[in-house]
Amino acid sequence: MAQAQQQQRGATAVQSHAQAQAQQQALQQALQIHYQAQAQAQAQAQAQAQAQAQAQAQAPAAVRGEVATEQRFATFQDWLRRGGVEFPKVTVMRFEGYGYGLGATATIEDGDIALRVPLGMLLNERLVAAAWPTVHMDELSPAVDRWAFVYLFVALQRERMQRGEVTFWTPYIDALPPVVHSPVSYTDEELVQLSGTNVHESVLSIRAKLRSLADQYASHLKVAHPDYFDTLPGKYENLVWAYEIFWSRAFAVILGGEEIASLVPLGGMLNHDQFAKVTYISNEKTGFFALQVNNTVQQGCQFFNNYRHRSNEKLLLNYGFTCDDNPLDSYTVKIGLHKDADPLYDQKRELLDAANLTLEHYITRQDPVPASLLHTMRILNSNEDELYFWNANRATDEPVSVRNEVTTLTLLKDLLMRQLHKLAFQDFGADLALIRSGKLGDPMRHIVAYRAGQAQLLADASREAVRRLAEYEKMSPAVHLRPRYFQPARYFASGTQAMEQYNAWARDVGIFVGGNVAYSLDADGLPYLAATAPIQAGDVVLRFPQQQLLGMENLSARVSYELRQWLCSARGHRHLSQCAIGSEGCLVVLLWRESKRTDSPWKHFFQGLPTDFKTAVTFPDEELECLEGTYVYEEALNLRNQYAEELADIGSVIPSRLLSQGASPRTITPDEYTFFKTLVQTHVPANLVDPAYDQQENPVMLPLPLMPRHHPYIKLSYSVDPADGAVIARTRVALRHGDEVYDGWGSDQTHDHVLYAGACFSNETPNPIPATLPLELQVPEDGLYDLRVRCLDKFALGTDHFLSTTCLAPSLLSALRVLLCDDSTTELQDLLASDSTTPPGYISTENEAAVRENLRQLIDGLSTQMQQLQAPAGHAASSTWPLCAVYLDTVRAILAASAAFCKRL
Repeated sequence: MAQAQQQQRGATAVQSHAQAQAQQQALQQALQIHYQAQAQAQAQAQAQAQAQAQAQAQAPAAVRGEVATEQRFATFQDWLRRGGVEFPKVTVMRFEGYGYGLGATATIEDGDIALRVPLGMLLNERLVAAAWPTVHMDELSPAVDRWAFVYLFVALQRERMQRGEVTFWTPYIDALPPVVHSPVSYTDEELVQLSGTNVHESVLSIRAKLRSLADQYASHLKVAHPDYFDTLPGKYENLVWAYEIFWSRAFAVILGGEEIASLVPLGGMLNHDQFAKVTYISNEKTGFFALQVNNTVQQGCQFFNNYRHRSNEKLLLNYGFTCDDNPLDSYTVKIGLHKDADPLYDQKRELLDAANLTLEHYITRQDPVPASLLHTMRILNSNEDELYFWNANRATDEPVSVRNEVTTLTLLKDLLMRQLHKLAFQDFGADLALIRSGKLGDPMRHIVAYRAGQAQLLADASREAVRRLAEYEKMSPAVHLRPRYFQPARYFASGTQAMEQYNAWARDVGIFVGGNVAYSLDADGLPYLAATAPIQAGDVVLRFPQQQLLGMENLSARVSYELRQWLCSARGHRHLSQCAIGSEGCLVVLLWRESKRTDSPWKHFFQGLPTDFKTAVTFPDEELECLEGTYVYEEALNLRNQYAEELADIGSVIPSRLLSQGASPRTITPDEYTFFKTLVQTHVPANLVDPAYDQQENPVMLPLPLMPRHHPYIKLSYSVDPADGAVIARTRVALRHGDEVYDGWGSDQTHDHVLYAGACFSNETPNPIPATLPLELQVPEDGLYDLRVRCLDKFALGTDHFLSTTCLAPSLLSALRVLLCDDSTTELQDLLASDSTTPPGYISTENEAAVRENLRQLIDGLSTQMQQLQAPAGHAASSTWPLCAVYLDTVRAILAASAAFCKRL
């Protein structure tokens, strides 16, 4: 049997080699015929040129041009016949509104073959490879595409013709239009009309590739292969022309089971009709490529091709025209997923592949928000808990959670509106009126038609996303929750007068846009940021002029030159962010210094701040000790030590005399440093991502005493106005008069809110806000320690995990499986030897039992510890104990939920 299989494989290999050899021989024979005919073609062309010159000398200029064109096509058709091309019922004709195309010289019946072209007459990668056998793609950089040599071959054929040479391909090159006028060759004035569109972005990319090809041709190919390229310049303009010719005329030809884009002489002259029925036939046995007509074409009528399903974007980019009211029009949405930026990249990529989803989707008139786009965005916006759901329910594309669905629809709406705002012209109604006026010529008629269609598609899709978001918000009570906050810090402690003074100042400097927002008091007498008039989704609610931003640039201008120099450190760095105490340390010093000035332009901001933020770092020792064993307890102690070290660094860098206020030199105290450090951490917007403000190197604070309170499903959208550098905040949801303006703080986790913001909330709705409890696993220090660490690294698991109210995180279970592998087996070696990088979901029955028992003991131990924690004496009079109590209740709820999940394993 094995011998028979080996003989069969050998026969198959011989057969495949024979087929490949036959194809190569066919190409070589075709080229030989071409070059043998070249001398004859050259002599004939010269004789025809002399006859044409004599005939045209006696005719008017317009007639001479028409005669020359007709003679070029006659020469071209003679060349086709000599090359074995068969087109018995068609010829080149001129048609009103189309220019030149192919017309029927006799009725073409349904099923007739209208055109048959020998495969050796097709201009494609294979023919160029046979013509230049020693020139290889690996000589070029990846900056060019796979068809680079085809563009170059066509461009050089044109250059030979331009300098008077006649080659085999000259009649074909001469019959091609001298100008295609697709966007690739638009003037700068024409191209700017497409700003913000996908075509504009594609043109810039295509031009860069063609320039790279021209540069590499001049610097390498011409030098390395003089026999092929001689002294031909390889002009960039000719490469652009060749690119346009190729993609406006290329047919998909099946050769060797592969689709090969090919120029088909004469076939490329067919104009487009979306209702034409034409079949492409590739037959390597007969050696022909053919076009079969599947609808009758009457004598004298134009024979059309159908460029297949093409949006106006594809038609404009490749062919230079658009179709009015194109039912196939679409907008291409491209979504980013970056491995370096997303720690869950591998899991999301695997889910997308399993669902056959890509990062490119098409919005159409019939389907403005396609299901595939929503499903993709749901996966990309998933956290680890939600990915666990997707893995367990791969067949579904339904919403996975309230948080995920609201985030997905909000981000989709923002993405579509952002793309719409990028368009140079968004008024598609005005564009449509221009088209109907009939006053536009080419190419503006097609530019306007394309961009109007894109704007309308984006506007329709945006409206649909807004509609779906509104419907979902109505159905989901969690979206409308108004969290009960515990925030002991007292803002505007001096009374409502300070709050009204700040409101007036914020309106005057333009922070409260149009007076539509202001601080108000809730039912408990606590201030909050409220809408004072109806505000639509997408409207600007806050605008912070650049000169009002609390950043190092504005603040450092108000201190002495000597202090600035000290802040920049003894190394003499020009930028404050490069000083020894770090960018946040610089900002803390400057804020503290500014807060002491009676002439500060931000005095109303400082007057609205509390005297103490009351975060976990500032909890009384007896209250913090009641949290012993929790993540907040450990981190609060770490932050206390960190702040003390940072303050010591500041004291060693900046002399106290430079920080003096009045006649008494003094330095910043530990309590003051903690206060302003917290201020920086809570007032730098987490959602502001802009090159103008690098929040690591150049943190910028917003001058709001009380930042908008946290909401897990409602976030403001921050951006920077390129005109004046102002930071703009837009609401993503509509607000009624009196509604609170919420924002997302960058984290939904209770422990982060207690640690850094001194705030906490409980959610009493039927859809609780997911809470998590950090958990650090320990690697057993046994003989398998190194193997366990290598396995954790291989699967990117680590030892830092969390417990949650929603599920047991799959990464936690996978990490426990690795840590609990039996040292008497080869389980760890097997995991390391496998090609899979997917974290283990199952190793063995014994291993799963060990995971369940270990996790149960871990959760039970933490639960017992939490139950033993008691409130300190005198807690009833404490302003911070309610915060501690809510946090402890949250921790206990997480442990109870995790214990229940553990029982189901």
